[in-house]
Amino acid sequence: MKLTLMPDQSIQQALDQIPLTEPVELFLSAGTYTEKLRIQHKKIAIYGSIEGKTVISNGDYAYKMHDDGLLYNTFRTYTVMFLSDDVKLYNLTIENTCGSGFTIGQGVALSLNSKQSYLENCQLIGHQDTLFVGPLPRDLNERYDHFLALEERGDEITHHHFKSCIIQGDVNFIFGSGISLF
Repeated sequence: MKLTLMPDQSIQQALDQIPLTEPVELFLSAGTYTEKLRIQHKKIAIYGSIEGKTVISNGDYAYKMHDDGLLYNTFRTYTVMFLSDDVKLYNLTIENTCGSGFTIGQGVALSLNSKQSYLENCQLIGHQDTLFVGPLPRDLNERYDHFLALEERGDEITHHHFKSCIIQGDVNFIFGSGISLF
């Protein structure tokens, strides 16, 4: 399925209308999409505008209290999380705007728990823990089993390819147990 969205439309709401097994090509017009995305579609490609900047932005942080009464912790602060296979991203900026981690903890911009992902001409912007390339190490898988969903605690090796990308952060800004080529 092919979709084109404008910044005043919700990416998550649009994706929620498409079966998870249906391949998706999503074209995002230039502008800022302020939302938190949890994407499980297999075979998804998301294209930002080449004429202007296309930004997906959110500002959750580790020391923020979650609705379940626990802190968000690093792994629930993502702006965009992929829990799928065959992810392709082009011409996008994904940012976590929470600010410096000294007082608020980590803030993940992109969490890749996909077996295969390819990013080209993308910018990932944050402060502490900007990019997570899953899976979690075994000890964290066990430690966080009480609040992370099973699919977020996968243990299969993942592969990621970043071409002409900028990844920006202050502390530990690229982390995880996946295999990545930059």
